Amino acid sequence: METVLRDLREHNLQNRVAAIVENGTWAPTAGKLMRGILCEMKNITVLDCAVTIMSSVKEEQLKALNLLANALADDILLKSAADLGSAESLEDSKIDKSAFFKIGYGLYVLSAKQREKDNACIINTVIQITDSPKRLAFAVNKANLTRDMTLETMKFCVSALSESAPFELYKRYGFQSGRNVDKLAGENIGRCENGLAYLKNDVCAYIAGNITSAVDYGTHTLFVADVTEAKTLSGARAVTYQYYFD
Repeated sequence: METVLRDLREHNLQNRVAAIVENGTWAPTAGKLMRGILCEMKNITVLDCAVTIMSSVKEEQLKALNLLANALADDILLKSAADLGSAESLEDSKIDKSAFFKIGYGLYVLSAKQREKDNACIINTVIQITDSPKRLAFAVNKANLTRDMTLETMKFCVSALSESAPFELYKRYGFQSGRNVDKLAGENIGRCENGLAYLKNDVCAYIAGNITSAVDYGTHTLFVADVTEAKTLSGARAVTYQYYFD
């Protein structure tokens, strides 16, 4: 494995998401060495949720392996969706992609409910577009199951994350797919009047309502919605993209 990783490094592998599965008596040491080599590569994101297997795979480790598989699959879907969109224009030499990170983004958990199934994912584009009536616009990547559920029901709820949110929350709603997992199981949630869930912990407010229009923009769907309910839950500061990256 060391030879493979070093060979990949020498061939300048970059822009990937990787996960580590450790096996054997020396698993933690080997995992640390593998992580070290991966981190030497350009733009390689190593998921924190490594899996350690001793002797044979246990039932609880199967869940962890499914989590890793879903996180990697979601990354592939997101990259594929981006490739189908405006990949060529983004590579234009006149466009400095880092400039887009200077736009002021927040981080929000968008929830949806389709029949008896709840689901949620993290989004970063939510803006107020009118004051009277109160109206929002938000964008969701088309690779997300939450986007499909939102498009069918035309209802929404966004929970604004606060700086108290632990990284486990970002992993659950940002890295984990809801196709095979109940992402809201065990969470302390409330219900909006439209039936959707909002997070009670580690958020500073929630806003909910009904969607009036949805426009396909290649990799994302842009929703415009009327607000029917909104509440401040704490005085904590809302998470910004910059805070998350820091």
